[in-house]
Amino acid sequence: MTITMHYFKEKTIAEVQSYVPYIVQKINDATRKMIDHGAQTVIVPGYLPIGCLPIYLTAFRSDDPMAYDELKCLKGLNNLAMLHNDNLQRALKQLRKEYPDVTIVYADYYTALQWVLSHAPLVMQIEPDALMIVNPHVAIVYIWETISLRGVPRNKQQ
Repeated sequence: MTITMHYFKEKTIAEVQSYVPYIVQKINDATRKMIDHGAQTVIVPGYLPIGCLPIYLTAFRSDDPMAYDELKCLKGLNNLAMLHNDNLQRALKQLRKEYPDVTIVYADYYTALQWVLSHAPLVMQIEPDALMIVNPHVAIVYIWETISLRGVPRNKQQ
């Protein structure tokens, strides 16, 4: 269970925030179940800075410059991801107390992607206005002014 686009349909960020405890509890329950089935090491990933992802940037684009941070990511959505991650880390801390002989690792994808995005112009030698988002299957370059919801630059659409 994650914070995905379908949660946002006709809902405010505040409404979606109310789902965070439920989502974290489900992750906690699944982690506990894996441990109870014998897992000795569990890696639990945190949430990405969703306000930096192309699909969210496009779907929730705002004309208000205050809605964006210095990386041109949506602050409200990133705050939601941070709320989720903070709650998840607290839950994992409690699980570590319950299972002291099990290694429970929090994978901090949020900070990792923020670092990549903030260092992209130097590390990746891309234009400062382009943000590189990478997952195991696809690399997408989100060009702030030219990308559409489908990820195809507007100037190349038929």
